[in-house]
Amino acid sequence: MIDTEVKAVTALAKGAHGKPIITTSGTALAARAPDGGETDEKAPIYDGFVLGKRIHAERAVLDLAKSGAHVVSVRLPQYVYGRGGRSGSQKESLKNAL
Repeated sequence: MIDTEVKAVTALAKGAHGKPIITTSGTALAARAPDGGETDEKAPIYDGFVLGKRIHAERAVLDLAKSGAHVVSVRLPQYVYGRGGRSGSQKESLKNAL
């Protein structure tokens, strides 16, 4: 699955002719920061995540920038999707913020 994703994005980048390419990844790839702070693309990978191998696809996309491609990989939080916000961490985040 990951090999196919890397090949697909690489082909898109070659055909984009300088236009930006935006891909998505997930925040679950990153291990939690020991101090409870924020994580970024340099954070260690969470070994227990079932789709942890997607990091290879994300890194392959970002590596395309070395050849001049304009790429961005956006890490989306888990549980963004749902039915009317009835479930998932977004609902809890909003509740805690209020």
